[in-house]
Amino acid sequence: KRRVVDRFEREYLSMLMRRNGGNVTSAAARSGMLRSALQRLLRKHRLRSSEFRRARPREADAAVND
Repeated sequence: KRRVVDRFEREYLSMLMRRNGGNVTSAAARSGMLRSALQRLLRKHRLRSSEFRRARPREADAAVND
């Protein structure tokens, strides 16, 4: 169960950060999470916001979000 949850969290965080151009504040607001909670999850999964700053949202991701 832990592996499944960890995988889901990592994929969700990656998608969320990609869609928000690495902006933690925007990503937190969009997901309905506190910024501090999002940062904690990013650290847990060793994801850095800078990894996503130059990434642009893919059209498929944008379509799912709307």
